[in-house]
Amino acid sequence: MISKNNANQLSLEELRELVPQLQRITKKYKHSESIQNSLFDISELASSINELSSLYPAIHDIIGDLMPAQNFFVAFYEEEKKSLILSISWTNSMSK
Repeated sequence: MISKNNANQLSLEELRELVPQLQRITKKYKHSESIQNSLFDISELASSINELSSLYPAIHDIIGDLMPAQNFFVAFYEEEKKSLILSISWTNSMSK
């Protein structure tokens, strides 16, 4: 909505209406940036760690920073057999 007095300026009321929208956009941007950084960290780990036993706990920590990861599973899909192979899992009862 453009103010009638000056096409280049918004009224105080119009600015107040925009604040929540800008806050939502900023929150989404920060969340997206956090996910992107986490994916980069996982990629860096995957190329630098030689043993999967060291990689999985590090991935679990990264995912745990993004969302609750008490129950966390890593599985591989085997196309030929059309099955999942559970590589590792954490449950609520396990500690890091």
